[in-house]
Amino acid sequence: MKKQYYVILALLAFATTVQAQSYQLTVRTATYTELESPTLLSDDDPWDDDVWNISMPFDFQFFEESLDQIVIGDGYVYFTALGSDLIGIFSNDLRDAGITKSRSPVAYQVAGSSPDRIFKIQWKNAHFFEGDNRDSANFQLWLYEQHGKIEMHYGPSHVGRDSAYGGYFTSGAAVYMMDVSGSVFIGLTADPSEPDFEDNFQNYSGLNGHPENGIVYEFNYGWAAVVAHDLELVSNIRAYPVPMQESLNLELPGAGLKQVQILDAAGRIVAEKSTYDNNLEISVLNYKTGVYILNVTQSGQKHQFKLVK
Repeated sequence: MKKQYYVILALLAFATTVQAQSYQLTVRTATYTELESPTLLSDDDPWDDDVWNISMPFDFQFFEESLDQIVIGDGYVYFTALGSDLIGIFSNDLRDAGITKSRSPVAYQVAGSSPDRIFKIQWKNAHFFEGDNRDSANFQLWLYEQHGKIEMHYGPSHVGRDSAYGGYFTSGAAVYMMDVSGSVFIGLTADPSEPDFEDNFQNYSGLNGHPENGIVYEFNYGWAAVVAHDLELVSNIRAYPVPMQESLNLELPGAGLKQVQILDAAGRIVAEKSTYDNNLEISVLNYKTGVYILNVTQSGQKHQFKLVK
């Protein structure tokens, strides 16, 4: 039985409410493809609570830190001491499907060449400590050399009952990132296809279910804290600084008219602009501290983001 939940709780006991201010999340779909001839981390023995400590092929930026060592566990990775600077991809007390011999290989692969390499980690046919033999998960974590981008790719998975998720996270897959040095927690909650942020670990219980086959969570560092629920082109729209200060700058690639709205938490329109330009600056100097919704309509497609000031 995994002990990481309790370690995380102890480390975050000092934290109250913090804001997911450093990453933009885009939810999209892509065909899930298993890695070809990856390097195996697990051996013939079934694993349960095992970890593998290896050197990164490049320095990876996670929040404000540059890291070159990674520890790979069963559905999560961390970069320093146990439970700190941690990414949970499917962190639900997983185990090997095998009894006497491993049937759930954990492996990695480095794709591309410097300075555009991708470090990919794959968990195949992972089972749940609290599940039965029909419950399984397939997923990958991609860490990008450029800009610290993070992608979580989900393949075919099956969970017959919620209790299989087990441990502290009872409602679904546990997907989160945590920077203990900065007291920041970013957890995905609600619908796996249209998730929201939870910024307090004590309130976090996971998603409502697990991501379907083909779902990709893409996290881009250094932009405004937003959740993008669109499946097309959203990753090309940028909003900064982080968080909003005197003005909001938007990068809007592509030709044609772009219509932009900002709404406050009550749904009132506080700004509305139209432009053919690829860059737009909106004054937010007089906005109150809080959460805002950014709507961008272009070529008949509407993209929605969550912003923080």
